[in-house]
Amino acid sequence: MLSVYVFADYRADVQTPNGSNVVAYVTTESTAATRVYFDSHFANAYPNAQQIDTYAGYSSSRTFNCHGYAWYMSEFQVPLSHPRWIGYSAGNIDEHVYWSDGSYVEVPQPVYPGKVSWASGDHSAVTTKTNGLYISKWNEYPLMRHQQGDSPYGSTNLKYYKKAGWPINDDYAQATTLTPNATSLVSGTTALATMSVESVPSCGSGIDDDVWYKFTASNNVHSVNVSDIKYDAYGATSLSLALYDSNLNLIECMAHENVIVSNTLNVGQVYYVRVWTSQEGRIKTASFKVGVKTPSGNVVKSLNMSWNAQQNGYTITAQFIHSASIPLNDIAFEWQLSAEPTFPYSPYAFDLSNSQTSSVVLYSYETDWYTNVNVRMKQISTNSYISDWYKTPSPIFSWE
Repeated sequence: MLSVYVFADYRADVQTPNGSNVVAYVTTESTAATRVYFDSHFANAYPNAQQIDTYAGYSSSRTFNCHGYAWYMSEFQVPLSHPRWIGYSAGNIDEHVYWSDGSYVEVPQPVYPGKVSWASGDHSAVTTKTNGLYISKWNEYPLMRHQQGDSPYGSTNLKYYKKAGWPINDDYAQATTLTPNATSLVSGTTALATMSVESVPSCGSGIDDDVWYKFTASNNVHSVNVSDIKYDAYGATSLSLALYDSNLNLIECMAHENVIVSNTLNVGQVYYVRVWTSQEGRIKTASFKVGVKTPSGNVVKSLNMSWNAQQNGYTITAQFIHSASIPLNDIAFEWQLSAEPTFPYSPYAFDLSNSQTSSVVLYSYETDWYTNVNVRMKQISTNSYISDWYKTPSPIFSWE
């Protein structure tokens, strides 16, 4: 029933991203009565699948099929504005041009955004941000949002594709290996990266372009450090990190940070690091360098911020780990602050009376600017620095 021959009005070929020709057709729409019938039939046959409206309030449409939607129409901001039928009859393989000319490459698991091809079912779909949930057009019948196995096409012999040019470590299965305490950092980028199918981490708001790294712990304490970050957009910038164990259980999740630290690692075990730019739609990509260190036993893990109503400013507190060989009362902190844009007078100030402790209060005298805060640890008795700078690669907050 789902493999039918569709009579076309005329041929209207399209092109792959690499410019290869793909045979496509503009086809005649079904009657309203036919569309109502098919919508009702498939709603009853597949009650757990969600019908998506196409034209005139119906879901069923004869103007495009699965291949036309998945490989061509879904690439447009308004997909339904470019209806095409690709694969004029059952068994036709016109859609194969999309991956045979290098525009798309096969990957071992679904990614988002990505394509899915039923190798033995003459069917195509697109992925969604929910793992195992696809959108596909069922021939001249409804356009459906459905689970992998909830369709007439089966759930086996699936192949997964994404656009060519993606970072090789776009998925955790191809994670780039980092060596703890290596002399050289590893260059990375989120350019052309897609969202992985693994669950969104707790600090993962806006995640859509993650890349993966892995390392084998040589100590029970390691820090993952990201530096030399360059963004491709003006304005507020944001990079986030997450640390997982070998079973992809989340250990730490840090939004808007350039370091992630854990002191609960097991020597010899493999851990995964997920890096992405957040603020979806505003920050597109970033390039950076990444490495894994064994801290000296003293390291700032993160910065927390809370409103201080009594002092009418923000209290910024350093979360840190310190060696048992140094008493807590022998540790001080050095703070730095920068703002964007730069004003002819200082638009901010610290409460300097508290500046040697793990917390400072930040006041603002201006609006519409962004603040980066850095901090490092110092041993008072020796007057020596005992940790690297903890640097926020993106504003800890903005005054707007």
